[in-house]
Amino acid sequence: MQCFFDYANKGEKVVGNVMVLHGGNLDIDIKVNDPFNQLLFESSRKSVESFQFHAQQNGQYWLCLSNQFSTLSSKTVVFHLYVGRKLAEKDAAREQHFSSLESTIALMRQGVAEIQTANTYIKGRERRHHATVDSTNRRVVVWRFIQILALLAMAAIKVAYLRGLFEKKRGY
Repeated sequence: MQCFFDYANKGEKVVGNVMVLHGGNLDIDIKVNDPFNQLLFESSRKSVESFQFHAQQNGQYWLCLSNQFSTLSSKTVVFHLYVGRKLAEKDAAREQHFSSLESTIALMRQGVAEIQTANTYIKGRERRHHATVDSTNRRVVVWRFIQILALLAMAAIKVAYLRGLFEKKRGY
């Protein structure tokens, strides 16, 4: 189990998402705990999961990822954990500290960062869905091949049976 944490103040919004890109069965266990180790969120064997909640007290909130049910295969996991509001909305940088141009640039930077995060998430889902489609396609091709072999075998059996019916039997 590997854990990551971030500090949140009471009332701040905590948002996260986890996605398994490749490895094993593309699933992982996820747990989110509060500063007093109370379980806030749990998900088992999911390839894509997201969560959000408001912090009930100040402290470190933990995101733990576990691969213990498939220890033989390693996995590549992408996750994002966001806590609170953006820097422009916190006490460290207030509106009076920014000119209108700087405020616009900060908003644009925030928007670009959100788009990049969403783009990474979408690309990961696309790879996952592409792998699912490839797997399904392979199964369909194999099943079609088996059906063709079964059809040819039944045709050969029917031909042999019909020949047997029409063959002249010699009885002395």
